Amino acid sequence: MKLTTEQIAIISDYIDYCGIKEIDIKLELVDHIASQTEEAIVMDDISFEQALREVMANWYPLFIKEKSFHIGLFYTFPKIVMKKIEARIKKTYIYLAISFILWTLLTFALKLEFSINEITNSVVNFISIAIGIAVVSILIRINFKTKPTTYRFLVNQSSPVLLLLLFIYAFDAEMNSLKVYFLALVFVQFVFMCINFDNHIKCIKKYHLA
Repeated sequence: MKLTTEQIAIISDYIDYCGIKEIDIKLELVDHIASQTEEAIVMDDISFEQALREVMANWYPLFIKEKSFHIGLFYTFPKIVMKKIEARIKKTYIYLAISFILWTLLTFALKLEFSINEITNSVVNFISIAIGIAVVSILIRINFKTKPTTYRFLVNQSSPVLLLLLFIYAFDAEMNSLKVYFLALVFVQFVFMCINFDNHIKCIKKYHLA
């Protein structure tokens, strides 16, 4: 038995009520819950309302809101959303840690030094400003022109630190190896931000919500 458009809308509204707004999770949930409800109606010969109650009873533990140290204790998400965000952010942390270690080893092993002159300083400042403009552009597009996803949260979470560091780098009058060192790490973080932004856009297009 196929559910009607109105019945699917009821499922979608209930998931909204549970606080799940991120469409990459919400739309998959709607599909899973609708399929399970259809199966329950046929197998148990019960009404849509009763079948939905039974199905949602199994899903409810995943809708309980919780906090996580990994993404910040001031954020609260339903458990199913939190687990997805945690999995993605842990992967980012691993790549950032690897980048940090490799760049540190490379810097000290090769004894990298960067000459202090106006040209080098101008190049670094230009890169900082360019990344800053790109970050602001991404934030405007992702927050004002598209629907929420877990990828959008990751983009927003990484942006304050990026913008603060870039502000310091761009207007620091002194140019030294340490500044270039940290700017390289900021660039790596910016790359991950762009990857999350790209995944967000792909998700929007996948569900034809652009």
